[in-house]
Amino acid sequence: MNKELKLMAQSKDERKASIAAARKAHHEAQKKEKKRIDAYVEPATKDGLKEIKACFSDVKNEGQAIDKAVEVALSALKSS
Repeated sequence: MNKELKLMAQSKDERKASIAAARKAHHEAQKKEKKRIDAYVEPATKDGLKEIKACFSDVKNEGQAIDKAVEVALSALKSS
């Protein structure tokens, strides 16, 4: 609650700077523990990621859907 009040008390420029700093800190934390990929995929693949997100409650975004798809695929390969 205090955090919300503090954000509301900031000027527009201060708020923008605060948000930018938070995004940069989050980005830096992500780079330490994860690898970034950018890829163009077929529309069916994009739809498949949405389906994976719907099937697994712990999958919240497309990056996590890709991780889950690789996990499932590797598991299937190991068991065959």
